[in-house]
Amino acid sequence: MSGAVSLNLIVKSPDEDIRLVEEAMEGSREAFKQLFMKNVSRVYAFPLRSSNNMDVADDLTQEVFINAWEKLTSFQFQSKFSTWLYSIAVNRFLMYKRNEENSHEKIKEFCDIFSHMEDLMPSRFLL
Repeated sequence: MSGAVSLNLIVKSPDEDIRLVEEAMEGSREAFKQLFMKNVSRVYAFPLRSSNNMDVADDLTQEVFINAWEKLTSFQFQSKFSTWLYSIAVNRFLMYKRNEENSHEKIKEFCDIFSHMEDLMPSRFLL
């Protein structure tokens, strides 16, 4: 066929991810580093978009990859590695929000308690 166009695109296949995950499971830090480099921007985008806070996004992204490294052997190859990472990111963000809400509630409760104590305390203890 003359004039046929070759579509030899350079596409990183899911097979490469499978290979990298398998190597990382065997302890290859280089393989995990490659998985990190391929996925970090997508993982970072979720908490950044959800929290609108770069510090939160930085912290949660770091937690996601630490958790992924620690739990790598639980990856079942039933989904893409990126999907598995995204589910970790969603769970980490939900935990962050729960903790944030609990912290706000505890601070409010402390302020309420303190405001009542203020009436009972001798003035020499108050600043």
